[in-house]
Order: sequence, then C-alpha cells, then structure tokens
Amino acid sequence: MPSRRRPSPAPAPPPILAALLILITLLIPAAPAQAQTLPPQPGDDRTNDGPFFQLVCTPGQRHADNLFNWPRGRSQTHEHQFFGSVAVRFGVTESAARAAATTCNDTRDTAAYWVPTLYDSAGRLHTPHRLRVYYYRHADDPSALRAFPPGLQMTAGDPFATAPQPLGVVDWLCRKKRDQSAGYPLHASNPPTCRPDEYLSVSIRFPDCWNGRDLTSYDNRRHVAYSDADGRCPAGFPVKVPKMRYSITYDADGGFGGGPFTLGGLRGQRDTLGVHGMHGHFWNTWNQERLERYVRECLVFGRTVGVTACQR
Repeated sequence: MPSRRRPSPAPAPPPILAALLILITLLIPAAPAQAQTLPPQPGDDRTNDGPFFQLVCTPGQRHADNLFNWPRGRSQTHEHQFFGSVAVRFGVTESAARAAATTCNDTRDTAAYWVPTLYDSAGRLHTPHRLRVYYYRHADDPSALRAFPPGLQMTAGDPFATAPQPLGVVDWLCRKKRDQSAGYPLHASNPPTCRPDEYLSVSIRFPDCWNGRDLTSYDNRRHVAYSDADGRCPAGFPVKVPKMRYSITYDADGGFGGGPFTLGGLRGQRDTLGVHGMHGHFWNTWNQERLERYVRECLVFGRTVGVTACQR
C-alpha cells in the first residue's frame, strides 16, 4: 500500500504583505469597551426628591456642529439650540468654554446645555422662550452626593428613538403663561396642542449616577445611569451626582401649524429627527468651585447660597 503524503503547509505571506496585514489590523478601530448594554433607563417615574436649585438661561447660539462622539454610522449633525456658555461649538476647549460669557442668570454657570431645534409641519422654527435647569438632591444618602466632575459629558434621551420614550426621561405638557406652575395634569409622550395663552413645555431628565472613571463614553450614555425611586445607584455606577432636569418652554403665539414636529431640521433634510427623538446634552464647563458650593450648601445641607435660592 502506498504511503499517504501529508499536505504541504501553506506558504507564509511575503514580509511586505504580512506587514500590510498587521497595519490594516491596527488601523481598523476595535469596538469601544463601553459599547455594551445601555444602563437601565427609568420608566414613567418623574420623581425629583429633596432640595433643589435652578438656573434660568436664555437661548444662545444655534448650529449643527457635532460636539459629542456617536456610534459609527450614527450621525449627530442635526441643528441644536444652545444655552449657557456662548463659546461652545466644534473644536472649543473646555477651558475656553468655561472662560466665556453665559446666557444663564448666574455668570459662573458657564456649562453647556443644548437640545435639538423644533420645527412645525409648516417648516417654522420655534425658538425656546427659555430654559430652566433644575439640580435636585434625589439621594438616599445626601452626604455621598458629589458635584459633576469637570468636563463630564452626558446625553439624556435617545436621539434615534422612533417610539415614545419613558416619561421619566422625556415628557411634554402645556403651561399657563401667567402661572407656569398651573400645567395640565397630563404629561404626554408627544407634544400636545397648546392655546395662544400657553407655553408648550418639555422636560428632559438626566442620569444621576456616574461610573467614577469616564468623562464620556461610546454614545455619552454608557458611563452614567439613572438611580431608582429612592435615589440609589445601580451596580457599576457608585458616584451619586445631582439629578438634573431641563424644562424648556416654547411660545405658542400664532399656533404651531399642527403636527407632526421635527427636530434638528426640516422634514426630508439629512439627519432630521422625528419628535420621539427629543434629547438633551450637557457638558460640565461650570466654574467648578461655584458648582461644588451649590451642591454642598443646597443639596447636601439645604442652605441657600448667594442669589440662587435653595428650594424644596
């Protein structure tokens, strides 16, 4: 019986080809370590417990600069309305944003707050009347509460949502112009139709637990998480920070032209979002000493600081 011959081993690639293969491997970025399961999101619970302070900010610059990183293939070049630091646009440094003027009522609040622009079905842009930013304690152990670290970036809400988001993240309602505390009891997933004597209002609630390591992440949502109804943080996110809420009002004078609304651009434009994609961005470029003082004096000890009242 003739003996069987073993197959010859495949020839090694030439040195130049091997080097090219290694180079290509190095140039293709690996999936970010944080690009995993999104931390638990809240349901319809809109609890904001404990003392709080608030800042009032008028609209500032409006542009479509892409400031935050997003997953590959996910564009973030739609238009946004900015509040706070007037220097914030693509390429700005944290120190430059902090040193700039601000549209907020406290000159030390040079943080950057922004949301997508709102257009009605007639193509009319509706500029917000104002932004109120609330910072709540909402902690089971107030002594463990910490201010946002300098440079922290985070996003609340899913820009690419195609269905209503939880009311604990985004909710809409109408507010009386003469008494904005007198809102309808219904908090809706979609913008309601408001009368001329009312404002259209949207609330956006941010995560209030941080992993203690990263100032940003794969989509600016993986390094932060929401606490539970008692203000307790989930595993992996040990640092409790203030629970921040945006309250944005739009003037309904002249009506809104009916729905549906679009976000960040006109219907049919590249990167325009549907109304379910409402979201908010935050970049902590506060004067850090002032922010830490507010958090310590108001949210931890319940004391008023300077011109910013500590409320309950």
